Amino acid sequence: MTHTLYREGSAESLKNDYLFVITGAKGFNKRGCAPKLREMMRILSRFEPVNMGSMEVGNLARGMPLKEIINNVTDAAIVQAVFDDKERVIEALRALKEADLGISVTISGLTEEVKDIMRKAGVGEYPHTSNLALGFMGRTEKVAPDDVRLITTMCGHHMISRRIVEHLLGKAREGRITPMEAAIRLSRQCTCGAFNTIRAAQIIEELSKK
Repeated sequence: MTHTLYREGSAESLKNDYLFVITGAKGFNKRGCAPKLREMMRILSRFEPVNMGSMEVGNLARGMPLKEIINNVTDAAIVQAVFDDKERVIEALRALKEADLGISVTISGLTEEVKDIMRKAGVGEYPHTSNLALGFMGRTEKVAPDDVRLITTMCGHHMISRRIVEHLLGKAREGRITPMEAAIRLSRQCTCGAFNTIRAAQIIEELSKK
């Protein structure tokens, strides 16, 4: 799921940003996988994700009740859950392993951190597959400024405009809204639920002091 790989920031900042992506495999186990996806969401919800949902249904950041999100998941769903705490990710992955529902799980995060999570969760030392983002190429003068990309790249489908980031950052600098209020408003733009509201609030707080 390469749409989750382009998150930018310092290594320290990205140590608080982990994303589960779970879906059935077309031609293998996608047909009839909805009950398993729902159960996996129930498992993940026990570990208090920052955000969770599915692009086909909705997500917590958009104000949907968890029960409604889970009940409406279909075979086509791509389930996503964002965490800001490594220890919770370890426990969540361990619980998914114990459930053994036969659905593929992908975790996005810093490579060495994800490997450490795997070891501590007891799922092996090396991932089955690794995808790496190589950054932006081409007419890079047209991409958003570095500070803005810290936030916009947390929505893998680029549903968050640089303009709204700049607008809300300006309001935060003026003290008209809090960093968390700005982060919540931004998170509602991300339909798939990949946006890390906690990390966004921390970034906005730091940027608003500049």
